[in-house]
Amino acid sequence: MAPRAPLQAGEPATICYELVDQIEKIAAKFDDDELRERILAGTIMQAVFHAAANAVFDILDVPVWGRREDAADRLAGFLIVEIGSDLAYRMIDV
Repeated sequence: MAPRAPLQAGEPATICYELVDQIEKIAAKFDDDELRERILAGTIMQAVFHAAANAVFDILDVPVWGRREDAADRLAGFLIVEIGSDLAYRMIDV
């Protein structure tokens, strides 16, 4: 399981250094520089949007049906697609 700091109500959303380290170690296993870059950027981007989604749920007191982490993943994916950037397209294309 990936290291994650649970969101504390009223506290800032955080991304654990351990999670970034784990992502870097996994990406380092790939020889293709472009693929390694996409893995790093995409996974870290998803982690940031996931943490932000959890914070939005907390701040706006959004009711969530089902697992909160699943809802945060879905919102993160939606936001990444809505960015419309080349990185978002490349992340989906992996």
